[in-house]
Amino acid sequence: MLNLAPHIKTLGSAIMNAKLLLSFLLVLPLVLIGQQAENQLPLDFYHNRAQEDASYEHNLEWTYEEDEKDFWFDQRLFERDLRKKDHEGYLAYMEGKKVAYTEHEQVCDEQCHHGKYYRIQSKFYTRFNSAGKVLTKATEARSGKPSAVLASGFDHP
Repeated sequence: MLNLAPHIKTLGSAIMNAKLLLSFLLVLPLVLIGQQAENQLPLDFYHNRAQEDASYEHNLEWTYEEDEKDFWFDQRLFERDLRKKDHEGYLAYMEGKKVAYTEHEQVCDEQCHHGKYYRIQSKFYTRFNSAGKVLTKATEARSGKPSAVLASGFDHP
């Protein structure tokens, strides 16, 4: 009589190893995709987020100029931090802002009650180009302040 037990045990072990390897190969790409998604969001997310933010900003009305100034200062800090963490995401975000602000300029009239700092930011957004530079002197200042726009009468106390 032939003893098949050692062969069956070896075959069972080989099948188990093959299943384990197959599971690993199927799960690894999902883990890698998850890590990429965790570290960097899709560019359309940033573009859409910018347009949603702009829609909110178009409708803001301020009682006190200092509150408006603080809001835009914080917005510029957010944009600066995004630029440092995810430059491509920053560019997509800024392009979304450019589109939204350019479109809003077409329909904005005397009924729009935008403040001084909104108008400064609006110019900043509409003059932004996709190379990541602003066509005005509103580029990042080396002093660590959010931008030269802020330094030119838009400083935080």
